[in-house]
Amino acid sequence: VPPSAIVTDVGSAKAGVVARGEAVFGGRFAGGHPMAGSERHGIEAAEPHLFDSAWWILTPTERTSPAAYQGAARLATSLGATPVAVDPSVHDMLVARLSHLPQLTASALVETAAGAGDRDALLGLAAGGFRDVTRIAASNPDLWVAILRSNREAVLEALEALQGRLTRLRGMIETGEWGELRAFLEVARRARLDLFSKPAYAGTPVALSTMIPDRPGVLAEVTTAAGELGANIEDLRIVHSSEGGKGRLELIVAGRDSAGLLAAALTTLGYRVEQSGVDKDA
Repeated sequence: VPPSAIVTDVGSAKAGVVARGEAVFGGRFAGGHPMAGSERHGIEAAEPHLFDSAWWILTPTERTSPAAYQGAARLATSLGATPVAVDPSVHDMLVARLSHLPQLTASALVETAAGAGDRDALLGLAAGGFRDVTRIAASNPDLWVAILRSNREAVLEALEALQGRLTRLRGMIETGEWGELRAFLEVARRARLDLFSKPAYAGTPVALSTMIPDRPGVLAEVTTAAGELGANIEDLRIVHSSEGGKGRLELIVAGRDSAGLLAAALTTLGYRVEQSGVDKDA
């Protein structure tokens, strides 16, 4: 690999990969995880618009160079995805619940249903809900064993959380606590509706700029703050000061509301942030 090359990855677990990547490539490694794909695999599953409007998670640390982060973010944007920064450990916790746990649940549901009786009768009675929920059970098992091994601890925590809720549900049904059961289902229903009714973080581009010290971790601090707020950083650059020791960080954030929230968060962290509009013709 040329010494000037930026190195990234597309793995589904990040903490271990980022640690190894930085050990080999230093600050020019920027961990990445495009949240796109399906249960299909191989060249036959190629899709030209796979990354359109997908989240592309980047996991900068205090060692990540601005050039590496910017290069990985621009790669994601060039493919139609939206880059968002998240701490590697936080990423692994989130995907354990949002991706890895659903995969295991879908596989367990299919195995449970398949063991209940005649296969042909099962297929004939399976409704759309069962098909939708279990679609990802058709995924490549070798790939998923590798993913789950790489995120073992976070997956075990997610399984324990799910097991606790299933135990609660079983107890409600065994003891006839129908009111409690309805309340549980209602909370879940509202959470599901809220989860997918949130507006997309997009809109008028706003420029934010702030002076930053030349120290490890500044870039990760800023990009992680943006990721926690769901603010989409469309572009990023650092203009280094000729005096040394400091530089000006310039961000382009999608949406005035998101830009305002990020500016407030950075101000709380001790940065002096300036906001301005973006000349789209520039």
